[in-house]
This record gives sequence, C-alpha cells and structure tokens, in this order.
Amino acid sequence: MKSYFDGLAGMGRYPDKTRGEIFARHRQYFDQILYKNMRFRHEYAQAYALWKQEKLGLEPEELICQRIIAGIHYTGEEAVTKLFAQILAALGHITPLLPPNLDYHRTLPKGDIDTNRAYSEHMRSLRRFWLRLALPDINEETFSPAE
Repeated sequence: MKSYFDGLAGMGRYPDKTRGEIFARHRQYFDQILYKNMRFRHEYAQAYALWKQEKLGLEPEELICQRIIAGIHYTGEEAVTKLFAQILAALGHITPLLPPNLDYHRTLPKGDIDTNRAYSEHMRSLRRFWLRLALPDINEETFSPAE
C-alpha cells in the first residue's frame, strides 16, 4: 500500500497530490473517486489485494483491525487523535461513561474498552468511526458501481 499511497493521483481535483495526501486530508473525495473512477479503483484494488495477501491467515476481526491501523497510519496519528477527542466529546454529551483522556488504541477491535460490556453503547459509535477511517475493502472482481 505504501507505493500506492506515495504515488501521485495524476487526475481529478488534486492531480499534484499523492494518493496518501488525498486519503488523509480529503477522505470524502478519495472515496468518491475510488467508487466512480475505474482507473483509480483498479489501481487501488490491485494494491489492496497485495496488502491483503500479506495478511493471509488472519481472522476477519484481525483483518478489520489491520485495515483500521493502516488507515490510522495513512491519516496520521495527530489527525486521528484530534478526531478521536472530538468523538469522545460528542459521546460524553450523551452519557459521560467513557474515561477521560482515553487512549484510542484501547477502543480498537479486541481492545479492553471494546470487549468491556459496560461500554457497548459507545462502542457502536466508535466502531463506525473506526470502520470509516479504515482502508476501504475493495475486491475488484465483485465490485459493481451504481448505475
């Protein structure tokens, strides 16, 4: 995935930016061109297939965690920490159950907060956050774009 994200987009709104910069700073746009541009999707699907092949033998939950960790890596630790703090603040207004200054690593799949039933209501929201941040799971053979 590193060589894929290090490469220039070469098209669209940000042709001079790397795919990694678009992924990290313009994620909605990255997803849009991923699903609408056949060349972009094809290149991503090839890189993702190689990355996924390196992870052979992992359980589905472990693969999800690896996708999230890769998403964190390409988004940047500082940006993720800031986003996570905003999510915690929003969740804290609903019910102040989560510990203050919570390290986001504890909320990743199979983390101690994720597996603690007392936090299950919050973990639904945090799980959606993590899945949104994760590398998109694209399988080129089964992908069919919306008509």
